[in-house]
Amino acid sequence: MPVSFCSLMLPIKLMADKDSKHVWPAEECEKFHVMEKMKQIESKK
Repeated sequence: MPVSFCSLMLPIKLMADKDSKHVWPAEECEKFHVMEKMKQIESKK
């Protein structure tokens, strides 16, 4: 788990652009339940 976090998630978190013009369409987020999964991840911290 720690290795996968450091090699995958850490670079994504560090280089993420909060003001990106490339966003996921709402229907894609709803189809894959992205918001619910993100809330679960945030609640585990």
